[in-house]
Amino acid sequence: MPNNLTPERSARHQILDLACEVSLYRVVGRPCFYELVERARHVAQAAAREGVPLHTPLTELFIEQQHRYGSGETLGWHYRRAYCSVDASLDPMQFFSITYANNLMTIESRRVRGASGEIVLNESSLDQIIACVEYDTPQSYNSWAPDEHPVGGAPLLLRIDDDQPQVGQLCLEAGDLHPCRGSLYFGEQVQESEQMTAFCRLGALVHALFAENRPTTAQRANAEKRASEIIGKASSFCFFPSSGFCYSCGADVTEGVTNLAAAASKTGCHLCGGTWCD
Repeated sequence: MPNNLTPERSARHQILDLACEVSLYRVVGRPCFYELVERARHVAQAAAREGVPLHTPLTELFIEQQHRYGSGETLGWHYRRAYCSVDASLDPMQFFSITYANNLMTIESRRVRGASGEIVLNESSLDQIIACVEYDTPQSYNSWAPDEHPVGGAPLLLRIDDDQPQVGQLCLEAGDLHPCRGSLYFGEQVQESEQMTAFCRLGALVHALFAENRPTTAQRANAEKRASEIIGKASSFCFFPSSGFCYSCGADVTEGVTNLAAAASKTGCHLCGGTWCD
């Protein structure tokens, strides 16, 4: 069995080795599918770095293979994902736009090739959402949706397999990772890997935009002073954040406040909906 998938061999030789292993797997079921996936990822990245096209006569032997291990994705899906992950030509802004407001970032689809939707997130959840797209294997939407008690606190990558208009597409769900909200659909399956890679590459840019908008020392001091004045007007127990910044989204909740007593009675953020009294 060819097993010489080392960096010393060219990517085209590695593709030939992989095609042989895929043929052997189809006949005798070896190597195990997980091992085959890891090898496919390695070969795909080598091919992308050496400029070998994604589709060649040899890769066509396995890239369209429909076999799935359990509820996972096909071998071809893993190959495409790994290939696109090192494709330097992908421009994230071709697929997405970014806007900032109230300490939250909105990443919106530019609706390329059937993609749609938007995700709103704060800085502390950004890396978790990026990691979901980069590393998670998609779950079945039909298996997840009926669950009355789903595991919360994490974003989800779902394959739409019901009668929605986006059937077949991959969907990123913010879930109940407060204050995040929204859904992103990555469009036609044939190009979803490009959009997923582009989304992951937004991480550094979005972090930089958050950094540009962080309050200065003077702004923090002013917010704390205004918060102290608001808390001083409380007629009973007060949940207003003493820093002047929401515990959940991190936005300055003292800006524009004119009725101090009314503000002191609030139990949550008017910007993100987060509660301060749980």
